[in-house]
Amino acid sequence: MTGNDGRVVPEKATIHSRVAIFGEDPSTRESLARALETEEYEVARVADCPAAIKLFAARTTALAIVDLGTDGAVATNQINWLARLNPALPLVILTSASEFPKLGSHLNLAVVLEKPVAIPKLLTIMEQLLERAEDARRRLVVTQLRQENRSYGGS
Repeated sequence: MTGNDGRVVPEKATIHSRVAIFGEDPSTRESLARALETEEYEVARVADCPAAIKLFAARTTALAIVDLGTDGAVATNQINWLARLNPALPLVILTSASEFPKLGSHLNLAVVLEKPVAIPKLLTIMEQLLERAEDARRRLVVTQLRQENRSYGGS
């Protein structure tokens, strides 16, 4: 199966095609969700912190798009807190603020974009973040295997 731009996409949803959209504004969530669904992403719409905590902690999502609300300080705290639940989760943070939020250094897989964002640009950034996350996961697995090999007396 191919997406609108000719990219090959899986027919069955995998964790790599699961995206969560977290934000207070239902119209933003829906418009983003519809656009991503046309690109064959499986999208979870999350309106509040308790639902986001449950989803992020479950680690069943490949990437999250977080739409910052009007209170940037509260939203930034929420992002930093949620990211600690799943540090490997790539984040795309959307803001309409003239100043981008100050994010913790633990958010190495995060990109902040000013709204409105063009869908092609968003898709490109999502693909880049997913690739970086997969590379980081592979490096972690290799490191763990090497450590296990050393603990068993291997070289």
